[in-house]
Amino acid sequence: MSASKQRHLDLSSFLALLESTQGRDKFSKLLQYASKLTAWYLLSYQPEQKDLAGRLGKLEKGTANARKLFRLLRPIAFAKKVMDLASKGSQMTVSEALQLGTAAGYGNYFFADHFLWLIRLGVIKGDENYYAKWSSYGWLIALCFALTSDLLDLLKYLNKSQAVSYNTSPQELAQLKQQRQKLTLNFTKNISDLCVSLSSTKLTTFPDWWLGICGIAASLVGFYELWPQK
Repeated sequence: MSASKQRHLDLSSFLALLESTQGRDKFSKLLQYASKLTAWYLLSYQPEQKDLAGRLGKLEKGTANARKLFRLLRPIAFAKKVMDLASKGSQMTVSEALQLGTAAGYGNYFFADHFLWLIRLGVIKGDENYYAKWSSYGWLIALCFALTSDLLDLLKYLNKSQAVSYNTSPQELAQLKQQRQKLTLNFTKNISDLCVSLSSTKLTTFPDWWLGICGIAASLVGFYELWPQK
């Protein structure tokens, strides 16, 4: 049996990650929210660094707008997934229905994001607040479906883990370990993004330091998931 692939923290893996569009997006997201957290720290504890905090705030906003380019045409992939799942009709499982809801939410999120990006660039005219709200609610809806799916996966994992005994094979134990790791990563990423999306919809507010931490956490999980395995 061949050895399982592992993630190695080295420069070649980092460069390979940055070669992908999603990898660059996650790195940009990390830069965006690290700038937000650092700006909050400077304004709160080093007010004499107000000028630097202001420049970091501009970096945060500039990076957020730049990330929209990485999402170009992504709604098409989500629209296809929605159509593929919807074609199953009454044979669709609960898990697949949740996947459909997640895909529909993300599709709306990225679709409205295109208009928001073009408006901010001055390419087209439109109501920026309208598309920002549309995008934010699409993201929020996608995350609600995704977290519901995570909860169902957690229940399945708990049922399997309760059945563990001395007769459980090493392969089954390894699978349970992988499931636990995947669930931990999914919950960390989705709950972190949920806080940011709730704030963007203005349904509730969180302090900048918390939003910074949530954004960093979600981007690091994304980094880990995309990190090349050798």
